[in-house]
Amino acid sequence: MTSKATIDREKNGGLIDYQPPCKPASGFAGGAILADDSPAKVLCSGIDTLYLTVDVEWIPTAAKPGGEQTTQWFKRLHDDKRRAANEHGNVFPDVLRVDDFPAWQFNVSSYGMGGYSFMLASRFMTWKLGDWMQPSSRPSILIEFRSETLWTFGVLECMRWTRLLIEAMGGIVKTMKPSRVDMCVDVLIRADDWCTGITEKTVTRTRDFQVYMQHRQLTGLGFGGKSAKIKCRMYDKPKEIARASGKYWMYDVWGIRQDELTDDYRIIRVEFQLMREKIKELGMDNMVDLRNKQDQCWSYLTRKWLLVVTRVDKRDRRSDAAWWKAVQRGYRGSQLACPLIPAKAVKRDVRQLKAQFDGMLVSILACHQTDIEDGQPITMREALRWVAENFRKGLDDDISDLVKGRLAKYARAEMKIQEAMNHQAYRPVQIQRDSPEIPPIEPMTADQLYLELMQKIDETSGRLEVPDRPSGSGK
Repeated sequence: MTSKATIDREKNGGLIDYQPPCKPASGFAGGAILADDSPAKVLCSGIDTLYLTVDVEWIPTAAKPGGEQTTQWFKRLHDDKRRAANEHGNVFPDVLRVDDFPAWQFNVSSYGMGGYSFMLASRFMTWKLGDWMQPSSRPSILIEFRSETLWTFGVLECMRWTRLLIEAMGGIVKTMKPSRVDMCVDVLIRADDWCTGITEKTVTRTRDFQVYMQHRQLTGLGFGGKSAKIKCRMYDKPKEIARASGKYWMYDVWGIRQDELTDDYRIIRVEFQLMREKIKELGMDNMVDLRNKQDQCWSYLTRKWLLVVTRVDKRDRRSDAAWWKAVQRGYRGSQLACPLIPAKAVKRDVRQLKAQFDGMLVSILACHQTDIEDGQPITMREALRWVAENFRKGLDDDISDLVKGRLAKYARAEMKIQEAMNHQAYRPVQIQRDSPEIPPIEPMTADQLYLELMQKIDETSGRLEVPDRPSGSGK
């Protein structure tokens, strides 16, 4: 069974209870295997990318030097923006906390974009925020939700999180509309059904299509031009994960292990990208319509706009391909939450960073060590001690600001990853409506970081002693 999210706000004080996924996905026998009479198996469906436009009425809580009304948060963001101009990477970190959800750690850029004063970027989502107080012809906020966020929380909870954040900043949401929606179905099919011959068996309303190959093997298909209001992409999702996105947590969404997928099968993502004009035309003008009319929209996309058929020469004799019928029936609305995703994503981040650190450490030693004898061992402990002893400059520098600057990229520290039923997924945090302060981070020198890293090395090897402080290190 795939992962489920059960929401019972009356019993749990408005918090969310998550049920962890079972081992295999339902319908699978011994892994990613199709029955002899089954042409395909739908693994999941949902919205993979979501852009929102939000009109907000802001409650005045402060005034500009000229007497013009503004909010405390706008003043704070203007201060962050000025500080960002003098910071590494031209960003300044900030944080906003609301009930039921993890702290939103974001970076404020030193510049605006497209007429918007503020750029707020984080691992979860990106905001383009205007500083005008009343709704106008231009939306107050443009929001882009990351794929990881949508699959972690689910679309409905992302909407609720957005509303809570705006209210915590002193705003009242007037309208919330989708400006881009990417709807997708991931389907398991046999390898023989995924070949270049698909292009000869497609019936579509667009004249533009693209074929993507690697080593003479089909990896993806694209339908629709660059500026089209509707586009379709079909591609081998596991290959895309391995080569580009690194979203290995999708295997948990699918409910299968990576080693269960053999060369006899392919997991194909069928994804339709809808822009604002087409979204409105299909009757999904607001978030309520988006929630209620996804099934009708998917039916139009897979039965009218694009078809994969058995033959195209004679219209009265052709029928839809068997695996495409599974795609047509496979969209089950917006996805439910899968709270195990952050744990998988964090583990991958740590593995990547550790591999980079190991590689840089080896390169540094190779640049300075020229008299290594054959058979002479060099341990990681000795390498770290050598670096601490030979790179004393800056060893006592306070790097806490640099750490805070990376929180928006990596931090998911407050996310409680659910491991059992009836366990609250997130720690409730009180809303701070005025001007919440950034939680203090104790100053950390490079020397302290060295000692902490050495402790971790000892813990992983079963020992707890800490090595002597390198000579010449700071206090």
